[in-house]
Amino acid sequence: MVGAILLFGCSDSGGGGTTFVPIETPPTTPPPTPPEASVETCTLCHTDGKFAPISVAHPDPTGKDVILDPITLTNPGGVAQVTFNAHTATGPVTDLTLDDVRFYIATLVPANTPTSDWGTWPTPYFERWAYERSGTDRDGIPYPNGAFDASDAANGNYTYTFVTGFADATVEAPDYNAADTQRLVITASGRDDPETGLAITNNTVGFLDFVTPAGGGSVTTVVSQRMFVTADTCKQCHGPQFQEAAHAGTYLDTRACVICHSPLGHYGTLMQEDNAYLPVLTHQIHAAIDNPAFEDRIGGLGYGAVTFPQNQEPDVYAGAEKCMICHNNDSGEAQGDGNKVDNWRENPSAEVCESCHTNVDVVAGVNHPGGPQPNEFCTVCHKATVASVAPSTTAAHDTTLTGMNVPEFDVTITITPEPVNGIYYTASEAPEVRVTLTNHADGSPVDPELYTTPPDDAGVTGGGLSEANLYVYGPRAKSVPVLATGTITDPAFDSAADTPTQGHALFAGGDDPRVTTDASGFGYRLLPIPADMKPGTYMVRFEGADYGGISDTDYVTSSTQLINFQVGTDMVEEKVAGSDCINCHGDTRMHLTGEHAHNVPFDTDYCLACHDQSGNFAVPIANRVHAVHSANPGGDIYVFSRGGDPSSRDWSVVTYPQDISTCVTCHDSGDTTYKTLPYEMPCSGCHAGNLDPDGLVLTHMRNEGGPF
Repeated sequence: MVGAILLFGCSDSGGGGTTFVPIETPPTTPPPTPPEASVETCTLCHTDGKFAPISVAHPDPTGKDVILDPITLTNPGGVAQVTFNAHTATGPVTDLTLDDVRFYIATLVPANTPTSDWGTWPTPYFERWAYERSGTDRDGIPYPNGAFDASDAANGNYTYTFVTGFADATVEAPDYNAADTQRLVITASGRDDPETGLAITNNTVGFLDFVTPAGGGSVTTVVSQRMFVTADTCKQCHGPQFQEAAHAGTYLDTRACVICHSPLGHYGTLMQEDNAYLPVLTHQIHAAIDNPAFEDRIGGLGYGAVTFPQNQEPDVYAGAEKCMICHNNDSGEAQGDGNKVDNWRENPSAEVCESCHTNVDVVAGVNHPGGPQPNEFCTVCHKATVASVAPSTTAAHDTTLTGMNVPEFDVTITITPEPVNGIYYTASEAPEVRVTLTNHADGSPVDPELYTTPPDDAGVTGGGLSEANLYVYGPRAKSVPVLATGTITDPAFDSAADTPTQGHALFAGGDDPRVTTDASGFGYRLLPIPADMKPGTYMVRFEGADYGGISDTDYVTSSTQLINFQVGTDMVEEKVAGSDCINCHGDTRMHLTGEHAHNVPFDTDYCLACHDQSGNFAVPIANRVHAVHSANPGGDIYVFSRGGDPSSRDWSVVTYPQDISTCVTCHDSGDTTYKTLPYEMPCSGCHAGNLDPDGLVLTHMRNEGGPF
């Protein structure tokens, strides 16, 4: 029972980002595979209606999104009066009060405008001049607040009249100009169910960019909606509620963040002192650069502990150099102050560039080959084009893989003949897998002798490949090697004594009778499909290299490809955890570098070639992914199968950018078996070790000395 109760918790990863998984070095012997608790045993307590259901321990998000639209601003007598409608997809929000909402107005100071207190900046920044809400500040001083009219709340309509007038704007924003763009921001708090604690509605935010209307005038249309980086970009990793992103869960949009995180206005001096205005702060966070002003973040480790999820293998490039991950906004009006996908490279500025290049001071000329230069001269030398005098902003942040990190070949895999029924393979069919290669550099076919020449010694090019392996495995859930010699479908396979073979060498003249390689390509005749083979989606993956791997610094990364095929059903089996790895990891490659490079995308179909349930050297992905993303130093099989030694695989450095207990973030494919068919392998990734110093959970799950 203690073990079951403990399963309700998950560790706090500390927020920030996540990281790539380093190269899996095969140990001399396979790690012990923990015994799998039977479905019947786990479901006694951990399914709906039982003692400790997974759906209660890890509930899906329940809150409805609230939309604040339309928003109208009028100037009835020198003050802003705002009317807005609050609604969800199912109807109006009828219970907002002044305690639930906050109102901000800021003026956008144009670039190169000398300000009264905060200097001159080559980029336009906001100066906040109105912040109104209920309650008091830290010193007990009441916030200014005006009249909140909820008389038409039944229809979701609310009106707020500011206390701060347009004539008063210069008190907080001395650089206010009525002719400049102003931004209204409204935040509204969501509601939680008092009995369950689950969200009914989510926090939300609304915007209106406008030019100050004349007395009696009104504005309802968007003027600018200036954005360098969109909220949707942040949500790719941090989710729709900006989890683990400091207090962004209240503001939920970069357009709101810039109101306070600006080098101008109310917090301007502090923001400059702490490097906390938005472009500098966000660059430093995602580049894992320590900021002394925030040294208490991430469990006291500071922002230097962030593991950004698109960092490539060491010495290839850092993920923070991939500017287009975040700077991908090509919507809205293409203004010079933002809203352009190329703004980051067409309009560089010293303060933003120095946020990552912390050893450079452009104005003072420190570590700047061009010597001291005024900020506004950046584009004289650093242009977006390759014809730039100094390194172009484009070339300096080009993350295209080159040299030994580029595969030698492009791979094509075919399975012939097609299924007899034209859709999926059935019992007794035994198709052949063919692999053909073209030279990656120019797309030309490889020399036919490459297929038939025996393997070269590693490091010798121009003859046979140093490796050419085929993996056949599936189904997607609890995948194992199949349909090849030494796999579970081989009639000679002894399930009590043998471990299924994963990779199969395709070189002609080898020991495997199923190899059919000839001068036209590598080939492998699959074993006949047995009548009792589990229906589902299966995978064929090739991995090969000519030069291959000599050492961690002397290699050419492998060439790989994968295709899927159906067995026993035309219904494509959903991935257990969907395809959302790329939301955070993008086009980053796993295991790209080194002596054992095998170069795969963030796609679980590829991972399962090795990280299956066969008991071979690679830890099953069901365990590894949970241990990594929960930053659990004791959750990896390599750790708890070796008596709790975290040196085997210590994932505690990972900073996952969302609440790890929200399983649906990754498990969004429609496959909900993680709730209905729990078993030890995935659960131990999060729950073994870190929450369980005495081994109670692991003992419970492994059926050692307990009643289960």
